[in-house]
Amino acid sequence: MLMRRTLVMRVLRVGLSVFCRIAWQAIRIWQYPAVLREKTPKFFFDETYRPAVGRSYAIFAMTGARGVGEDVWRMLSLLRRMTVNTVAVVNGRLNEKDLADLGECVHRIMVRPNLGRDFGGWRAATLKMYDERVECERVLYLNDSVYFLDVPELEEFFRNILDLGRDYDLAAATESREHSYHLQSYVLAITGEVFGNQAIQAFWRDYRPYNLRIHAINAGEIGLSRVFCRCRFRKKVLYSLSALSHILNSLSPAERFRDLELLSSAKLANKTIDTVPRMAEEPMNPTPNGQKTNSVKTAERYDAQGELFWRQHSEEFFAAIGNMNPAHHACGFFHRYMGMPIVKKDLYFREIFPENGLARIFADLDDAERSRLLNIQISRGRQKNGAMNTLRRLLRLD
Repeated sequence: MLMRRTLVMRVLRVGLSVFCRIAWQAIRIWQYPAVLREKTPKFFFDETYRPAVGRSYAIFAMTGARGVGEDVWRMLSLLRRMTVNTVAVVNGRLNEKDLADLGECVHRIMVRPNLGRDFGGWRAATLKMYDERVECERVLYLNDSVYFLDVPELEEFFRNILDLGRDYDLAAATESREHSYHLQSYVLAITGEVFGNQAIQAFWRDYRPYNLRIHAINAGEIGLSRVFCRCRFRKKVLYSLSALSHILNSLSPAERFRDLELLSSAKLANKTIDTVPRMAEEPMNPTPNGQKTNSVKTAERYDAQGELFWRQHSEEFFAAIGNMNPAHHACGFFHRYMGMPIVKKDLYFREIFPENGLARIFADLDDAERSRLLNIQISRGRQKNGAMNTLRRLLRLD
C-alpha cells in the first residue's frame, strides 16, 4: 500500500512538472512579441529629479500596483543620506501621489511597461545608463520583494554590502543552490568595473524579460551568477550558511535544539530536525550490564548524545537549507543570530511560516514594527486565495 502511494505521488510530481514546462513555453510564446519590442527598453516616463552626488548608484525595481510602503520610504531616505543616487524603476503605472513623493527621495524615476519582473526593470535602467555612459563606482540592485526593518542594523547592512573594491568585486545578502548555484539578487552590489565589464553588458543586452518567476531565476539569477563565475569576480555573501554554521556549532546542545525548533520552517523541519527526537529516543549507549539507556527527549536533556547527533547530521541540515531558498527557510536564523535587517515579504504567502511562527521569530522587534511586518505578510498571503491565484502559484508564476 505504501509503495503504491509513493508511486502515485511520483507520477503526479512528474505530471505536474511536465504540465508546468508546457505552460511556461506557452506563456513565453504569448509574451514573445512584447519581449521583442522591449529589445530597446521602452519608458512611459523618465525624469531626473536631483543631480547625481558622487558615483554610487542604486537601481530599485518596484511594482507600481503595490504602491510604496513605509519600509521603502525608510530605505530610500537612508540611501539618500548615504549619498547613493537611487534610480527607481517602476514596472507598471504608479499613482500620482506616490510618484510625486518618490521624486523627493530619489535621483531619477523611470516608469516602464510591467514586463520582466525585477530583472526586466534592472535591465531597462542598466541599458539606459550604458547608453548615457554613466560613470559608476558602485551599483546596488534591489527590489521591493523584501521588507526593510526599522532597526539600526539597516544602515550597517547597506554600508557593508557597498564596501567593495579592495577585496571584493561584488556582494550579495544570501546565496542558494536551489535549481543551481547562484547569488540571490534581491539585494546585490557590484563595483563600477563589474558594471562596465563587456560580459556583464552582454548579459543585460541579451536577457529576455519574460514575466515568469522561473525564468527570472534560471536566466536571471543563475545566468548572471554564471557570468560572475566565468569572469572570476571576487564575491562576498553577508549572510552565508558557512558563517551560520560556526554560530550554531558554538551553541550548547540545549540552546541549539530549542532554536532549531523555533526558527526552522516547516519544510526544513520535515527534512532535518524532525528526526532529532525520534533518533534521540533510540538507545544509543549500552550500560555496563548490557542494557540500553534512553537518550534525551527534551532540550534540557539534550546533552552529549545530542551534540554527537548534531556533529553527524549538521551537514545534512545546511545542505537542506542551501538546496531550498535560504532567504525564506533560514531567515529566522539570519535575523536572530546575524542581525539581518531585511525580510522577504512572501513568507506567509508561500506558507514558509505561519503567522504565529513569524511572531515568534521577530519577537525582538518593538510591537509597532512587528505588527507592520506581520500585516504585510498576511495581506500578501491573502492573495493566494482564489482559483486563478492557486493556478498561478501551481505554475510558479508568482
